[in-house]
Order: sequence, then C-alpha cells, then structure tokens
Amino acid sequence: MGNRFWLIGVQVLDGLGAGIFGALTAMVIVDIMGDIGCYNLAQGAIATVQRIGALLSGLAAGAIVDHFGYSAAFLGAGATTLAALVVFAPRMPETAERETPVP
Repeated sequence: MGNRFWLIGVQVLDGLGAGIFGALTAMVIVDIMGDIGCYNLAQGAIATVQRIGALLSGLAAGAIVDHFGYSAAFLGAGATTLAALVVFAPRMPETAERETPVP
C-alpha cells in the first residue's frame, strides 16, 4: 500500500522536473539563437542529442548494474552529473542583457 504513494510522488516530481526542463530549454534556445531564425532546427538538434543521451544512459546503467550492482550505477550517474556541472556550467554564457532599459 505504501509503495503506491512513493510511486505517485516520484511521478509527480518527474513530471514537474520535465516541465521545468522543457520550458527552460526552449528559453535558452531562443536566447542563444537570437535573430538568426533557426529556432526549430536548433530545437530539433537539441531534442535529438537528448534522446541519444537517454538511450545511451539507460544502456550504460543497465550494463553497470549487471556487472557491478546498483550502488556502482548510482555513483556513476552522480559522477557523470558532477563532471557535466564542472565542464559546462562555467562555460554557459549569460544571454540576458546587462542593462535593461526601464520603460
């Protein structure tokens, strides 16, 4: 009986995270593309890379779980996330204008 509540809670948080991630991705693409006009192409490229990453992530996690167990898979996912944060966060440019004119 208690497992249903955990499942519903996880699903709600997953949906909330996916919604926020989807909205922020679109906003970042608009900011980066600017006046170039290739928004749909950029959004398609980002979606393709995300899907390939999701496929490879599941495949790699399954192989790690089979050979080393769940703890190793969890630590591997955490290490990958930390590496991405260290590599990409300092290089992500700020796209907002420095001085916003007051109307």
